[in-house]
Amino acid sequence: MTTNTNQIRLVIHVEGGIVQAIYSNSSAPIQVAIQDFDIEGADGDEIAMLNDGTEFIGHIEAIIHNDSCVADVFAAFDKEYPVIDKIRTAYPTGLSVANYFLLINRR
Repeated sequence: MTTNTNQIRLVIHVEGGIVQAIYSNSSAPIQVAIQDFDIEGADGDEIAMLNDGTEFIGHIEAIIHNDSCVADVFAAFDKEYPVIDKIRTAYPTGLSVANYFLLINRR
């Protein structure tokens, strides 16, 4: 697979449905919000709410700059995957972060 060196790439490390780390090939200041709509069993103080009343749990995750990790993971794929529609009119509902990540990477 050919890697576009001008492209910012992220690797989201997930274990057991929980984001363990997010790696980037860029030192650019990137903020990532983890949003999980599976709120069953969450404590009330863990739940956030969107303007439309949609509840979720989540947090802001720090990005770890690690060129070699990102390059290794992207090199493991046999081909480039098409970019999905970047404009979303609605949030996906009922998906955990891990399932949403898997869903968008199967397209």
